[in-house]
Amino acid sequence: MPKGRILVIDDEEDVREVLRLHLESAGFDVLDAENGEVGINILRSEDNMVNVGLILCDIRMPKVNGMECVDFLKK
Repeated sequence: MPKGRILVIDDEEDVREVLRLHLESAGFDVLDAENGEVGINILRSEDNMVNVGLILCDIRMPKVNGMECVDFLKK
């Protein structure tokens, strides 16, 4: 049983993979997205908006950046 669900949003695949490996080994369920647009779409899908307990988000990314993601989450 996972400890919780974490969404990792970063445009660098290596960063997402390292975070995924560490977090999963600590018992967390990890979702990842390569930019803010994909991250927002993941949050909008299924029951993720309610069940994601933590979001780790890069600030500088293409398409939708980290600050735009934060603005979306505030709404």
